[in-house]
Amino acid sequence: NRVSSYDGQCVHSNDFVKLRRFQLSYNIPVNKLKIVKLRSASISLVGSNLLTIYTVKVWKDLGIDPEQEESTDNGQGGGGVSAPHTRVFGANLKISF
Repeated sequence: NRVSSYDGQCVHSNDFVKLRRFQLSYNIPVNKLKIVKLRSASISLVGSNLLTIYTVKVWKDLGIDPEQEESTDNGQGGGGVSAPHTRVFGANLKISF
């Protein structure tokens, strides 16, 4: 039974805080709109992957996403890290007649 131990140089802190999804919605008061017969209406601003706070400055400087897996070559130490998730902004309009 083989037991492996890891040198402290190979182990890194991966503590982080991430704002993964944000949505701000406003319900439009349709009873004040006499132009169109609506039951309800709302507008929202949404965003994904807006902010990541790292505890290790080097991860931020390298642009590494702490949630991405490191790919290794058979566990022999060769590998790399993928790029961070894309930051997305958008808006939603929901109308019920």
